[in-house]
Amino acid sequence: MKCYCLLNTWRGNMELTHQWLLEHLDYDSETGNLFIKNPFSKQRTVGMQLGYTNSSGYLITHLCGKKYRCHRIVFFYVTGRWPKEQIDHINRDKLDNRFDNLREVSGFENAQNVSRKGYTFIKKLNKYRARLQTSGKIVYEGFFSTEEEARNAYIKAKKELHPFFEQGTV
Repeated sequence: MKCYCLLNTWRGNMELTHQWLLEHLDYDSETGNLFIKNPFSKQRTVGMQLGYTNSSGYLITHLCGKKYRCHRIVFFYVTGRWPKEQIDHINRDKLDNRFDNLREVSGFENAQNVSRKGYTFIKKLNKYRARLQTSGKIVYEGFFSTEEEARNAYIKAKKELHPFFEQGTV
């Protein structure tokens, strides 16, 4: 079977269309997984789940001779348009491709929703220093006697300075 995709001559590669996705793939909104509905190659069978985990922890698949991150395909499948910017996994689980867990954001916004400890122990002061970075500048929240105090200061500052931060699994 052939992979019927549109040839984009100015890029010299194949582009998936929304119609092609709807005809050949099923999307399970409860799990975020993509499945073959209408096989388009000998290696693909009905019901087969798409995707393998790459070294960065994202689900990847190959369609029409091109490699795609599955969360971008899910976004296109659900919205009917390719994302113009980055896709953020709100809960920070790179394998959770439920559309409710995905949002289109700028690179700056995507960088805000990262899980970091937010503090370090400064041996010569015998204190914990909380700090974070925003708009290319490092913001120090101060020095604290305990890890818990430093962590709380970091989370408080992160909530204020990074509106795209989701506390969930910090």
